[in-house]
Parts: sequence; C-alpha cells; structure tokens
Amino acid sequence: MVVSPRGRQQPRLRYSHRANSLMRVAGALEARSGRVHSCDFPSITARRLGRCWRQVGRRYPEARRIYLIVDNWPVHFHPHAQAAVARDPRLQLVPLPTYAPWLNNIERLWRWL
Repeated sequence: MVVSPRGRQQPRLRYSHRANSLMRVAGALEARSGRVHSCDFPSITARRLGRCWRQVGRRYPEARRIYLIVDNWPVHFHPHAQAAVARDPRLQLVPLPTYAPWLNNIERLWRWL
C-alpha cells in the first residue's frame, strides 16, 4: 500500500537549526504599491491572525475601507479572527472561491519565496 500526504504540503521555513523552530507567515499585499505587511509566528492561530489584521488596519489610519482577500482556510472565519474584523469597521473580508489560489496575489509571493 502506498501512502501519500493529503492536501497541499506547505513549505517550511526555519528560524534556526534548533528544534521547534518552524515559522509560519501571514501577509497582506497592498494592491496599489505592492508593499507587503507580514506577521510571522511559530504557528498561526485565529487570535494571532486577528492581531495581524489589526496591525494592517493601524498601518493605514487614513483608509476608509481595507479589503482583506482570504482563501477558505477555516482560521480566517474563526470567531477570534472575526472579532478583529468586528473591532475595526474599515476591515472587510473578501472570501475567494474554493480552490482558487491564483486569484490571490499574495500566493504568488509565497510561491516565489
């Protein structure tokens, strides 16, 4: 019997050569300038993702609306992540269709990295 991994295997980036050093990155790509805002964590939880989204909101205090394009990863829709969006009425999630990573420009950056 051949066993193969399910789903897409995420690339891994290490903080250092020591144990427990994997890093996960969440990012936001500004459409107009191409600037990237990123947050890195040992693991991404809904609370940490919400904190990252709040940082994006603070980065653009003059913006009337900030669209966050998200894929269908369940963490994006967890109540803790949604609470961050509720705290800043300028943040609006725009969910992509299922299995459509080519529609999200930040995915191109992750692929390149």
